[in-house]
Amino acid sequence: MTGTKFTYPLHTDLLDELTFFSPGPYGATKRFNFDFYTREFDITSPKGGGIDGSKVSEFYKEGKILDIAEYCLRDITATWELFLKWKEYLRW
Repeated sequence: MTGTKFTYPLHTDLLDELTFFSPGPYGATKRFNFDFYTREFDITSPKGGGIDGSKVSEFYKEGKILDIAEYCLRDITATWELFLKWKEYLRW
């Protein structure tokens, strides 16, 4: 990848786009977590399977590799669905 996230045409940072590049936690463009955006855009949250990013190391230590893989696939699917919503309704 050449350039930066501001000049690379094949890169989209959804958090930046959804907050209009506002770095702060306050105001009309407050940054929320991914789970918030999935719920607000009526997308199934990847956390639905009883695991989230904070539990991955615990699941790994318990040998629950398949659970981690399924969580990652749900996360990818939700990210793609959020991108499609952004592209259809919010992209300028």
